[in-house]
This record gives sequence, C-alpha cells and structure tokens, in this order.
Amino acid sequence: MSIGLRAFLVVADSLQQKEGEPPMPRTANPLPSGCTLRVKKTFLSKMLTDETARNIGMSSYYPYVRKVFDDILRALDTHFGKPYLMTGSTGGIKDPEEAKPKLDLFRILVAAIPRLIPDGMGRGELVDTLARLTVHHDEELRGLAFQSLQNLIVDFPDWREDVLYGFMQFVVKDINDQQTPLLDNALRMVFQLLAAWLNVVEKGGRDGGGGGGGGGGGKHHDPTKTHEQVRAD
Repeated sequence: MSIGLRAFLVVADSLQQKEGEPPMPRTANPLPSGCTLRVKKTFLSKMLTDETARNIGMSSYYPYVRKVFDDILRALDTHFGKPYLMTGSTGGIKDPEEAKPKLDLFRILVAAIPRLIPDGMGRGELVDTLARLTVHHDEELRGLAFQSLQNLIVDFPDWREDVLYGFMQFVVKDINDQQTPLLDNALRMVFQLLAAWLNVVEKGGRDGGGGGGGGGGGKHHDPTKTHEQVRAD
C-alpha cells in the first residue's frame, strides 16, 4: 500500500505539473564522502479534486484510491492511533519493531492529507483524527498530523474555521488540566495555527490576492514537541 500510494501521488503530481512521465530511478556515482547526491522533488499540497483527476486522466483510479485511503486510515487509527495517545493511560507502542511497517504506512497516509482527502470521512471527523494524532506517542506522527492541519489552514480558506474549532474542541474534551505539558503544547499549536492564518491573510492583502497561498515566513519550532525536546534540538 505504501508503494502504491506513493506512486499514485508522484504520477498525479507529474501530470498536474505537466512534467511528462516520471523518469525511472537513475544510479548516480557516489561522492568522495560516500554519499549519493539526490535531486529534491517538490510536490503539490493542493487538494486533488474529481475535476483535476479527470483533467490529468486519472479519474478511473481516483475514487478507488480515496476509498481505500479512508478504509486503511480508519483501521490504522483504530489499532495504532487511538490506543497510543499520550492523553490515555497506555504507554508507548509495545513492540516497535513489529509495529514499524504499520506506523510507516500511517505516517504516509497522514502526510498525504490534504493532497488526498479520505472518501467517507467528513471534515469534522478528519480534523478530529488529525488533532488526536498531535498527542500520539510517535514523535514523527505528531509532527505530520500538525503539519497537515497547518496546510489545511494555509491553503484552504473554507477549512480554516473547521480546523480551529475542531482542534480546540479536542483540547477542551481530551486534555485535562493535570496534563500540563500536553495542554501547554496544545495552546502553542492553537497559537501557531492562528499565526499561520493571520500570515496568509496579511500576505493575501499585500499581494492583492485571496486567502490561499504559501505559509509562514519565519522559522517555527515544532509545537508538538515538549520543552525538553525543543531544548535538546
């Protein structure tokens, strides 16, 4: 599934950016240091819609991919998401090696949002899922979930209120006053989502455009990290 999803997104990006067929992987000679030089590929974050899929010739695959995306995201959230939240009494993942392939797939799915939106999952449910994952025991998954929420704020004006409302609902309902580090991180995330929204609105005003476009000028720390992790970085 990981390979299939990655391949679908790469092909869709290449067609949408009119790059032609994606090239086959090339073998590059290693540098004197032993490292291999790779060309960084920039992928789109704009939501793939039915119309876009039809225009790039992928309409026969798009509905099926979104449905499978929804099924797998729900299954992974049930078995590797909800049971391993820092708001609960369960500790970290019991067998990291056994769980690694599933967690890798989980990260890929979360990172694909909002490029792909799971078919059958409403806005509120999707925002709630991403909000919960910002307190997951897996640090990388926490960061990816927050990044997806921020991308929705930056690139999709009609999602902004839903994202902020849903995230704050999660904070009020699921994080109690005794969980001070989680509450502190959650408030920082709310602040950063608001800052991203404000930055886009101000940028749109200066450019004479609407509310879409790229996000945030300066460098921001990852608000899903605790104070100790930030200091360690």
